[in-house]
Amino acid sequence: MADTVIITGTTRGLGEILAQRFRNSGWHVQSIHGDGDMTDVTDHAQVMSRVAEIYANCGNVQALVNCAGSFQDGVIHRLTPESWGSVIATNLTGPFNVLSAVLPRMRTAKYGRIVNLSSVQGQVGVIGAGNYASAKAGLVGLTKSVALESAKFDITCNAVALGFIDVGMFRRLPAELRDGIISRIPKGRPGTADEVFHTVQFLCDKRQGYITGTTIDLNGGYYTR
Repeated sequence: MADTVIITGTTRGLGEILAQRFRNSGWHVQSIHGDGDMTDVTDHAQVMSRVAEIYANCGNVQALVNCAGSFQDGVIHRLTPESWGSVIATNLTGPFNVLSAVLPRMRTAKYGRIVNLSSVQGQVGVIGAGNYASAKAGLVGLTKSVALESAKFDITCNAVALGFIDVGMFRRLPAELRDGIISRIPKGRPGTADEVFHTVQFLCDKRQGYITGTTIDLNGGYYTR
């Protein structure tokens, strides 16, 4: 029987690609906000209902990938409270909502693999997107806390801090801006969706039970620690 993975934010971009790659690798994919499901990840009640529906249909879930994200850029002194709150709600409160629904069931099953997609921008900061950077930095802290609380249940929780990936928003940037970004990446190119998938899939593997609470940097050398 195929393992089941919940992936959030599969309506487009990286989330949609990850869902397809997991399906091609034999996983049973359940979406939150994607593939016809319009659950609002920022709404705790909606998320709880959707997760209950998934478990009723699947019996159990082996992995969770928090991928849903949003942007509303602006320098800090010009950000409205609404723009700040909206981005924090999607990128940080959203993962919390899904985790709060899934974790009790994983603890009962005494097994789970969780991957939260963070960003290099949460590590180095960024001009004009402090709300996004703050949310992604907070997601790393959330990842570490879940890892500590869940280790004895054979539940791992890790983050992948993505650099510039050649999908979605990066492709929509003006060519001059893309070229400027690439010039600062030691690898000389953006990452690919396949590279993200293989990293996430590795962390979802049953055999990776001793990697938890860590952040894997997937950025082509853009930021090193």
